Amino acid sequence: MISIDWLREWFEINEPDLAFAGIAYSIFVPRTESENPAQVIDIERGQKAARVSLWESGEFDFESIDSVTGETVLFEHHVIESSESLGDVLTNRVFML
Repeated sequence: MISIDWLREWFEINEPDLAFAGIAYSIFVPRTESENPAQVIDIERGQKAARVSLWESGEFDFESIDSVTGETVLFEHHVIESSESLGDVLTNRVFML
């Protein structure tokens, strides 16, 4: 079973490394009123911004934009099956922002 808390927990655990890399983030209150609750986190690093979303269904989106032009740099959709697979995707995308 997927827990939307995994997303928040990954950012909290990796806070020192994120700060060292110049990555700031904002955690939003989970949207739990729907049939498929989600956790959303916005990320900023220099001129790039991203949003990561994890739904209880295991669906996960990563969208990165150039904050100057507003153009989408990257959009990926994944289906997460474990906290480890979420960690792998986040490590590979967030630190590359």
